[in-house]
Amino acid sequence: MKNKLLHPILATCLLLVFVNSNYAIDDAFKAGKDTSLQESEELKKTEEAMDAKIKEINEKLQRFSILKNIPVKYTPERTTFAKDEKDGTYIELQSYSFIPLAFNYGKPVGSRHKTMRLYYSGDTLSKVESEIVEENFHEQTKYVSKVVDPNPLDATSIDIEISMSFNNGEPYKVVLEKMENTRTNPLRLNFKRDVYIPHITYFEKMFRFTEEFQKRYGTNNDIVAIETLKRSLQY
Repeated sequence: MKNKLLHPILATCLLLVFVNSNYAIDDAFKAGKDTSLQESEELKKTEEAMDAKIKEINEKLQRFSILKNIPVKYTPERTTFAKDEKDGTYIELQSYSFIPLAFNYGKPVGSRHKTMRLYYSGDTLSKVESEIVEENFHEQTKYVSKVVDPNPLDATSIDIEISMSFNNGEPYKVVLEKMENTRTNPLRLNFKRDVYIPHITYFEKMFRFTEEFQKRYGTNNDIVAIETLKRSLQY
């Protein structure tokens, strides 16, 4: 009985951790329809639209295989880049931020790290792994949430696995196919729409910035230095 009560609580925590770490996407898309009023067929069509959006974003992520083969010197602010130096099968980008609290005069009381790792077979995107680690030193809590999409270019995303652990405890895991998605409780749809799509949209943007920075600054250090100095004189 205890486990049955605990699983929904952990699932809710997982959604909150991801939502708090993401930036908003297009409001018209994110708002969607009121799923509480949808019939099952309409709910199915809405989820199919979510799956199409996920596939579209993953197809954009696929093009960043180019980063496996070039030196990456520059990344967006508060991010770090890494890649598989041995086999060249993946690249990853980590974004980090701090958790401030008003009673602490805005000073950090914790940290949040978001990581996305893109696996490739040649230049084809074969797997997408995401992890969010959130630590609050004041409250003595640590949440680790993971999402693995083993087939990112498929038309559906029901085989995505999500997990969450609290304070290094045994993780709660669930595959999207098994997650409740009824008219009155559309958890799977909410996860895709409000959590996962904003998450992969954010990282697609960060990988795109990373690629653009290499084109713009990676091989023209002399030009960059001169242009930076010129801008500093514009006052």
